[in-house]
Amino acid sequence: SKYGNVATFLIRRGANVNQISKNSTPLLNTIKYFYNYDSSHTEVLEVLLENGASVNARNDEHKTLLMLAASNGKCKSILPLLLDYGANLNDQDNKGNTALTHAVSKGCSQNVSKLLQSAKNTNDLVNVQNHEGLSALMFAVKERGLNIIQDLVDHGADVNIKDVNGNTA
Repeated sequence: SKYGNVATFLIRRGANVNQISKNSTPLLNTIKYFYNYDSSHTEVLEVLLENGASVNARNDEHKTLLMLAASNGKCKSILPLLLDYGANLNDQDNKGNTALTHAVSKGCSQNVSKLLQSAKNTNDLVNVQNHEGLSALMFAVKERGLNIIQDLVDHGADVNIKDVNGNTA
């Protein structure tokens, strides 16, 4: 794609792959392309990652690219790439949500499965609670995502976890 060629050209000419502009990095900005245009062409993302772009950079809401990608069904093709480059599954945004929580809350079942398969310890991942005490299972129940609920329970989600108000899933 022409975007991959331009990115490669600029990086070879010394462009800073971690330059922060308007609370974002080039890597974080690539997610807009995937959301709006085409998620099958990962060239720009690959060029940035190959040249040292920080895979765990955060935006102004403290969301990482993995969180942003996980919450969009169009982005399933880039999750493996981000995970291969060391994206941290356990990172939390400014509300305490993880990439898994974001995927669950948007009903992205393929992304949920990929994140669970990639986790070294799924019990820790599925039972993380955000600042309101909500777990991924609680989000899944709210969204009535039966396949996701089953996937989370199969990976050790605790059905008895309580939120800050004492409610369970």
